[in-house]
Amino acid sequence: MKALKVALLIIFVVMSVFRAYADSNEGVASGPKAEREDPGTSIKTFSLSTIGVSEWNTEELAFALNDRGIAYRLKGLYDLAIADYTQAIKLKPDFAIAYSNRGLAYAKSERYDQAILDFTRSIQLDPNNGNTYLKRGNAYFDKGLYDCAILDYSQAISLKPDLMWAYYNRCDAYDRKGLKDLAREDCEKVLLLDPNFGPARRVLQWLNGDQGGKRPCFFND
Repeated sequence: MKALKVALLIIFVVMSVFRAYADSNEGVASGPKAEREDPGTSIKTFSLSTIGVSEWNTEELAFALNDRGIAYRLKGLYDLAIADYTQAIKLKPDFAIAYSNRGLAYAKSERYDQAILDFTRSIQLDPNNGNTYLKRGNAYFDKGLYDCAILDYSQAISLKPDLMWAYYNRCDAYDRKGLKDLAREDCEKVLLLDPNFGPARRVLQWLNGDQGGKRPCFFND
């Protein structure tokens, strides 16, 4: 049993690194997914790790459930992900990341009102996380609430000035409100942060009138 617990703790440490990486990357909605280990393998790992789970403390179990929720979400199994995040929150009520992750699962399944509630709770628990403002901004955006989205993108930028997706998505929101000059400024900022980001270059060319009248495809279209 001692050897099993050591093995489980090793898994826990490794997946803690995965969790931190996922929160900083996958947590940024509307961006391309970073390469990660196979989510199916993660689900199997966490399911097997329930052996001897009685020896885990409450916080360890909450983190494990959160991590398995991430794996479920990456496979598109949103209801299973939500169930794991919910259980993690019950075990650790101040678990800001679990609220944020559950909000993202709700958003991915187009339950935007529930997503916004979870993102808001996560922000209350961790008000300095720019990624969560970005996620909530995306949920507002998908509801067509562009003013609310712009406010959240702006707050995300104030907390994390190099958050490229906040500029890009705010550019999209500004454009949909007809604020071309502000959209252009954000698009230029995106290209300063990542000169090789082709979509922003095409959008900027269109905003400058170099691509005719057809609106280019944003990731949010």
